[in-house]
Amino acid sequence: MTDHAADQPAPTSPASSAGAPPAASPLWSSVAPLPVPPLRTVARPPEAEAVARGLLFSLAAIPVGVVLSVLVWRAGFVASISSFAMGALAAFLYRRGAGRVGRAGVAVVAGVVLVGVVVSFAGIVASDLMEVYAAHRAEIEGSEATFVTSGLTDGAVLGAYGRDLAIFAFFAVLGAVATGRRVGRSVAR
Repeated sequence: MTDHAADQPAPTSPASSAGAPPAASPLWSSVAPLPVPPLRTVARPPEAEAVARGLLFSLAAIPVGVVLSVLVWRAGFVASISSFAMGALAAFLYRRGAGRVGRAGVAVVAGVVLVGVVVSFAGIVASDLMEVYAAHRAEIEGSEATFVTSGLTDGAVLGAYGRDLAIFAFFAVLGAVATGRRVGRSVAR
């Protein structure tokens, strides 16, 4: 008597084959795997530019620029070079506040630099007027604030700064253009 059971594979119980991989079927071993397309990355839209917050942050560059201008002026150098620093600081602070610099940011930074340059020049003239007041206090009637305010609005006083104002404006334009180009390149990216 032949034992046909020896020719047949032994049945497996579900408990013994639970962790083992299934045996390869001759039918599926000849089929090539389907190609999987590569994952496409979805470009996220750029985050919104918070213009008002960027403006508030960049306004901090104005007092820094004024103080720097007056200190450089008092040291005997052309203070208009400080407009470069003010422009760079305004752009940096705008980006920190707004999250990014868009087209609106370029205009905001340019406006902040322009206001900063005007206020810086007024600060330089005011510091000179305060020095004159301190040296001639006995001869000047009125308070120091009145003297400085009247000097800042007097055409003759401001006319004495004509050459300095022209140099200051020239460097301010150079600083604004350099800052505008740098910020504009970051917008194009």
